[in-house]
Amino acid sequence: MQITVKQLTDTNASRYETVDVHKYAMYQGYDIYTDKDGWYYIQHNGEWNYFASMNEAKKFIRDIAK
Repeated sequence: MQITVKQLTDTNASRYETVDVHKYAMYQGYDIYTDKDGWYYIQHNGEWNYFASMNEAKKFIRDIAK
């Protein structure tokens, strides 16, 4: 599956990148996806958020579930 992720450049300008991901896990009702480079992705409120580790992704989910 392909998703479009908003990233900030060094100058804080927005840039969009298309990433190939596949479903990796589900945690507290949220699907967690991963890419070939090992990044984790979660969609929340129509935006894709990305994380360097599964622990960071789970913490994000716990924080938004409060």
